[in-house]
Amino acid sequence: MVMANLSNPVVEILNAQNVTADHGNNDSDSLSCHWPQEAQPFPTDLQHFPALWISIIGRPILISLGTIGGLLIFLVQMREKKKATTNVYLMVMSLSSIFLMWSTFPNYVLLVWRGNLFTSGAWDAYPNLQKFNGFITFMQESAICISDLTLVVFSVERLLCTLNPFRYLNVFTLKRALYTELLIIVTSLLWNSPYLVIFNKRQQDLSPSLQAWNATMTKVDVVSCVSIWMTLLVINILLTRAMASHARARQGMVSESQSASAKRSSSKSRTSSILLLCSAVIYSVTQFPFLIYNLLTMAEEPPHCWINIPQKAVALALVFGENLSILGYAIDFFVYYLSSTGFRRQVRSLISGSRTNGQGSTFSSSECDGKRPLQSRTA
Repeated sequence: MVMANLSNPVVEILNAQNVTADHGNNDSDSLSCHWPQEAQPFPTDLQHFPALWISIIGRPILISLGTIGGLLIFLVQMREKKKATTNVYLMVMSLSSIFLMWSTFPNYVLLVWRGNLFTSGAWDAYPNLQKFNGFITFMQESAICISDLTLVVFSVERLLCTLNPFRYLNVFTLKRALYTELLIIVTSLLWNSPYLVIFNKRQQDLSPSLQAWNATMTKVDVVSCVSIWMTLLVINILLTRAMASHARARQGMVSESQSASAKRSSSKSRTSSILLLCSAVIYSVTQFPFLIYNLLTMAEEPPHCWINIPQKAVALALVFGENLSILGYAIDFFVYYLSSTGFRRQVRSLISGSRTNGQGSTFSSSECDGKRPLQSRTA
C-alpha cells in the first residue's frame, strides 16, 4: 500500500518516458496514448534544471531532522513509566519515519552522482546495485504503509474515545494496541513483498506476469493513498468538532472536590488528541500535492490517457511534491514539541538526563487516555 511513491522507480520510469518525449512512438494503442510530441525534450539534468538543487540540498537536511527527531520521540515514549496506547502509536510512527528517511538515501546518492532527476537508469546500468533496489523499495514502501495505517488507527481510537468514552473504556487497551501494530506491520511487509522481486531486476527483464502485477499494484497503491487521505480528513474533522463540543459541555460540570483530578485527566486526553490532530493536519497538507501528482500521472498513462501534462510541469511537480511528502514524515518531532507542554517537559528531562518528579506521565495510562469515570477510578 504505497501512500506516497517517494523516489519510486515505477513513477520515475513512467515520467522518464514523458520527459524524453517518447509519447506516441508505440504503434499499439493499448501501450501508448499518442500524445503530440513537444518540440524539445525538457532537460532534467542539474545544469538545465536548477530546481534539482532543492533535492540535493534539502534531502540531507530532511534525513537528519527525521532521524534525530524520530529517535527523540522514541526515547521520550520509552521513558514513560505508565504507557498508554498513544505511546505505542507514537513509537511505531517514529521508527517508521527513521526507516523511511534512510530508505530514500540510496536514491539521493544516485541523484547526486548522475546529476539528473530520474535515477532509474543508474539502477539498471549496474547489476550489483540493482540487487539492493528491491530491498530499498520494499523498506521504503513498508515504512510508509506502517506509519500511515498507524495514523488511521490512532485517529479512529481518539474519535471513538471522545464520542463515547465509557463504551470504549475497555476496548482500546495497551495489549490490543500492540496486537494491532503487529498486524499492521505483518500486513505491510506482506503487501509490499513483491517489490523485493520486481525491483531486483531490470524493468525490461521482468516477465509479462510481473509487469502486469507491477502495473496493477501501482494503481491500487495510488487508490489506497487517496482512500487513506480522505479517511484521515473526515475522521479528524469529526474529532475536532467532538472536542469542541466536549469542551463546551465540561464548563461548570465538575465539582470543586474533583476539579484537580478532572483537569489532569482531561489534559492528558486532550494531549493525545491534539498530537493526533497536528499529525493529521501535517500529513494532509504535505501529502496532498504528491497525491495529486500521482493521480495526474496515472491519468496520463494508458489505458486512461485523460490528460497530457507538459514535461516541465511533470519535473517540477515531482521535485516539489516528493520533498514536501518526505518533509511531512521528517518534522513529527517539531509538531509534537510545539503542540504539547508535557512532551516538551519530557524532552527536556531526557536531554538533562533526569526524570520528572511528581509530574506523572504525558498520557493517561488508562484506556481511552483518561476518560475513565472519576468517581470509580482506581490505580
